[in-house]
Amino acid sequence: MKKTLLVLAILFTTGISACQAQISTRDPIHFGVNGSYEAMSLDDMIENSDAIIIGQVKIVYPSQWTTSDGELPSGFTYKKVIQEGLAIITDYEFAVEQTLKGGSEQDAIRIRKGGGAVGQDSMTVNGDVPLEMDKTYLFFLSLDTKGATANIGPEHYWISGGDMQGLYRIVDEKAISGTGDEWGLDDLVAYIQSKLQK
Repeated sequence: MKKTLLVLAILFTTGISACQAQISTRDPIHFGVNGSYEAMSLDDMIENSDAIIIGQVKIVYPSQWTTSDGELPSGFTYKKVIQEGLAIITDYEFAVEQTLKGGSEQDAIRIRKGGGAVGQDSMTVNGDVPLEMDKTYLFFLSLDTKGATANIGPEHYWISGGDMQGLYRIVDEKAISGTGDEWGLDDLVAYIQSKLQK
């Protein structure tokens, strides 16, 4: 009886070891991206953006790879990720408080940003401005219709000119961009509206 139990224990342990050996492991993939955007004046952004909105972050969706299922294909390494031009993206849902241009007067709008973490992998973007839940922002947005992620997920927008130019944090009734451009919020809204009426 003891011999039988010993044999079963050895077989069980060997079976677990064999299963663990079959599980493929790989090193985590961590990389950074330098976003490069053409410098745009405020007037350029007003004219060229598909939508300009003021709103608050209400939902942060799980980050995903830019693949059809959002997962990194089996066997991919950092080198293969770069060769294939893959990236990690994160979508945010904003409750729209005011629509200044476009956006079809939607109550909510989805904004896509580069960067995020999927499992053990992560990607950062130089110049990224972290978006905080329930904080208010003014965005200049471009509808993603032809980009590499246009067909991934529902309709969404990218920030025109990147975070540093196309995103203004609203703090104490002031609108402040990543480049240090600062306006009274009411003054900026009035200026945008005046340019759109021409």
